[in-house]
Amino acid sequence: MTQYSTGSGVEVGFESFVKELYASAEDPSATSTFTDFFTPNGQLIVLENTATGSEEIVALKEELLPVAGNKLWNHLPNVTTVDSETTAEKTYQVLGVIETRYDGGNCSQAYYSTRFTVTKDASGLPQLTPHSGSLVAYDDFIPKHQKQGMSHRPSMSSTEMVKTSARDKYVVIEEAPQGFHGGKQNVGVYVVKYRPSNAICVEKRVTAYQNGVHSIHSEIATMEQCRTHPNIASIMDSDTADLDHTYGSIWMQHCELGSLDALIMRYKEREMHIPDEGFFWKVFWDISQALCYLWTGQDYKKTRDYAMQGRPVEGRVRGWNAIRHRDLKPANILLTWSSTLAGDTMNSYPTVVLCDFGCSVKSTDISLNNQAAKLLAWENVAFEPPESTYSERGDIYALGLILLCLGQMRQRPNMDVLDPECDPLGYSNYFQLELGSLVGECLEPDPSDRPEQRILPVAVWEGYQEWRSYNDGDGKPLPKWAFE
Repeated sequence: MTQYSTGSGVEVGFESFVKELYASAEDPSATSTFTDFFTPNGQLIVLENTATGSEEIVALKEELLPVAGNKLWNHLPNVTTVDSETTAEKTYQVLGVIETRYDGGNCSQAYYSTRFTVTKDASGLPQLTPHSGSLVAYDDFIPKHQKQGMSHRPSMSSTEMVKTSARDKYVVIEEAPQGFHGGKQNVGVYVVKYRPSNAICVEKRVTAYQNGVHSIHSEIATMEQCRTHPNIASIMDSDTADLDHTYGSIWMQHCELGSLDALIMRYKEREMHIPDEGFFWKVFWDISQALCYLWTGQDYKKTRDYAMQGRPVEGRVRGWNAIRHRDLKPANILLTWSSTLAGDTMNSYPTVVLCDFGCSVKSTDISLNNQAAKLLAWENVAFEPPESTYSERGDIYALGLILLCLGQMRQRPNMDVLDPECDPLGYSNYFQLELGSLVGECLEPDPSDRPEQRILPVAVWEGYQEWRSYNDGDGKPLPKWAFE
């Protein structure tokens, strides 16, 4: 609280109240010690997400700050003033900085503006005793992402808030090539350079008009939750300060080999197919681990090691907010040589990376029925499963279709292969027994007949080992032109 300062009308007791409130908010495991600040119908409001009552408040808190402890907050309040006052309530406004730290050493800082509304007692005084059930609303109404990776404490003046932008740290090199990133949930994708280190990354530009503020911040939060997995595109920075006027930006990992969609186009132009199934297994293996992580929160090394031992991971990590991607397609599968993983037996192929979480939905989105949960349509109907939008295994179905596209060398799958009357050969037209059987399981019409996310890496690894037993090595490498 070293930068804490107050304006006229702010009681001395508010400092200890908000200090204790922040301590509970910053504790990933806190539940009742956080909710006992609120009135029975108290509200936690973050952008367009509103949680009312203890159960919803805990759910929203755990969405923002996972119980697993891989993300930590530190609030640094600064200027505190009285926003409004009635005979029954008093509202304070706090401007400050929130520091966010992640496993692995990544950190960010963001300016925030919050309104705290508390009840008054019978004598008309604000009730500022911590954990006394007096907090009517905790309203984060202007969070502004700024300054990824800063090590110093920024000034708190409103003038500098306006002038400072993460965008100043990046320079555009070129628009991303066709097939590099797909999707309609953006207004441009660019290859950019990070000025301080000259590192190359990708900037995705999004607008509130096109996506809605809730969707953009949900995408950022989801990517931050998943930033440590090697098969999920890493977020580097974000800036939504100008979202209402121009566009917001998300800076992420650059995968220099482009997308699976682009690779399919190159093969299609040459009227060629991949010579054997080694690369198919690589795509299957890497994305199965990404989907397992999205659903369970179990780290990459554990999932990989368990799969190689024939063991599925136990289940979901406590407090993990399970994620449905809902837009798996070849354009959202990227390839890179830069993160080849030690211990991976398929290193003759690039690492396969899942990107674009603009359509993703988390479990708490559904339980709270917030704005993200109301985006009902899949982005690309060609990859939509036959069941409900929020099926737990809808992403498994879409992964099966991606592998079918790779076998057919089509950017959208030819669904006639699923109808034995139209194609009696079925999957054998494209795959050998092990791969065809597993792709078929992923494409079962009934979601309960598809492999679970936690089991899929085991099934893929066992199928791959069976395939290797009668083939020469791990598979034939792809030609250089496949990535150019």
